[in-house]
Amino acid sequence: MTRVAKRWGRVGVLDIFVPEDPHLAALNNRIERVRDRSHTSTLPRSEFERLFAAMGLRILEAYVEGQARSFDDWMLVAGSKPGDARYQEARRLLEQSIPDDSAWFHPRLVPSGDAGQSCELVLENTRLFLSGEKI
Repeated sequence: MTRVAKRWGRVGVLDIFVPEDPHLAALNNRIERVRDRSHTSTLPRSEFERLFAAMGLRILEAYVEGQARSFDDWMLVAGSKPGDARYQEARRLLEQSIPDDSAWFHPRLVPSGDAGQSCELVLENTRLFLSGEKI
């Protein structure tokens, strides 16, 4: 993006990110790789900021937002459904992380409206928006 941006041109990035803590980041990335085989690595905010600086971008604005979503929908987007091995493994890892949020997905079990299901697993993708100006 910076290659095609003119001087004073603007670039924006909105992406999930992980905390700086390497243990939280490692489990977060492990769950993402179980969920989606094409996933490589989610970056911490400091790495996004370093990349912006390395590409000659001055950060104009930065904010963080959470996006709550159901586990089932999150897995469906990655092509997995209940009963799949990837689905079951990702759910197991997320449920294990609930007590101390050790994967930084902020997972929780909430009562479900479905008669046959007592609780729905909900998680949150924490996203970072950065806008920069080419200098």
